[in-house]
Amino acid sequence: SIPSRADVEPTFHLRGRNPLTFSTNVRYFTRFEEWCIGSHKVSAAALLRHGSTDAFAAVMQLALHYFNHIYVTKQAKSRAHKLINGLVTVCPTFPKFALAPLNKAVAQWKVWEPVKHTPTFSWTVCMAAASLAFLRGHHSFASCLLMCTHCLVRDREWTHVCLEDIRICAPVAGYPAAVLVIRKPKITNRAVVQHVLVYNKLILSYILRVNHNRQPSSPLWSNISAFNTLLRRLLTELQVPQPELYSLKSLRPCGSSHWFLEGRCLLQLQRRGRWANTGNFDSYLHEILSVMHFTQDGLIVQLADLLPRLLHYFLSSK
Repeated sequence: SIPSRADVEPTFHLRGRNPLTFSTNVRYFTRFEEWCIGSHKVSAAALLRHGSTDAFAAVMQLALHYFNHIYVTKQAKSRAHKLINGLVTVCPTFPKFALAPLNKAVAQWKVWEPVKHTPTFSWTVCMAAASLAFLRGHHSFASCLLMCTHCLVRDREWTHVCLEDIRICAPVAGYPAAVLVIRKPKITNRAVVQHVLVYNKLILSYILRVNHNRQPSSPLWSNISAFNTLLRRLLTELQVPQPELYSLKSLRPCGSSHWFLEGRCLLQLQRRGRWANTGNFDSYLHEILSVMHFTQDGLIVQLADLLPRLLHYFLSSK
């Protein structure tokens, strides 16, 4: 009941969409199609194939009803935005007069429910958690924690990072220590494969030493749930309030705020974190600093200061 991929292949290439984005858009349209058939006994795909003005208007009304369904059932508002992308993907000729009310509805929804960023903690807390993980023998976790925070990698992106994605640079003055290749980035409107520069040689040496027996094509860490469980346990030991709020998603804003507080240029920081929109990134920085957990706890500060010595000891003892 859905137009075949061949029907939209030319537009797919012109838009620069990668196969992952294409399949995601089609998947959200498929959910919408199933809802239309189940709730209204109408096929949105059939209306799109009809191609008349009345048919497009009917799809628009169905989409608005679907938005209401998403809102009432407390689903993520991102589903509404992704449905719009899905409509344009399966029907490249979907008219602007039908898209305008849908975009307006999503914009209004964002006003009613502003984005709530994942709670995060300061760089000091992150370093203390890494030290505690080191002392508990969780070297794989500690190395991933440090590298993910240093490189501002998104949680889903990190689960696809392999040892072979860490490319060591030539020892030239001014060069970074390595380049971390992001093969499955979230935002693909710039480059399908992206990268992050690794400047901290100590963190780089640590993660390479910990994973030296790992297969080059094996992910460094693939289980998000296990990572979150261990992170929360460590934060509980450090007596960080409400440790259940933090997860792998907390590391990207933690690293971003650290680079910002060090005085890095916003444009450089935006490129490092691979944010597509400058305005959104500026708002992001304001908001994460307002919800960040800072601490003056003596134990946390001592553990954070201890980390470099622990890493040097680990690297020199083997």
